[in-house]
Amino acid sequence: MEPCRSCGHPISSSAILCPNCGEHYGRSSGFANSIIGCFIVGFLCIGMGFYALSEFLETFETFSFKQ
Repeated sequence: MEPCRSCGHPISSSAILCPNCGEHYGRSSGFANSIIGCFIVGFLCIGMGFYALSEFLETFETFSFKQ
């Protein structure tokens, strides 16, 4: 916790806005929390999932059941 530079109200050190006076601190939330970052991470996860599924199906097709 740190005091707001405008009103002195205690706020979190990661706050973007003071809840008491609305002072803006201009801190970005980072790449992973941005919309574009979420889309990129989502597409990477989907792509890796399809790749893993294709590898699994390829392995499963070559597996033969011996009786």
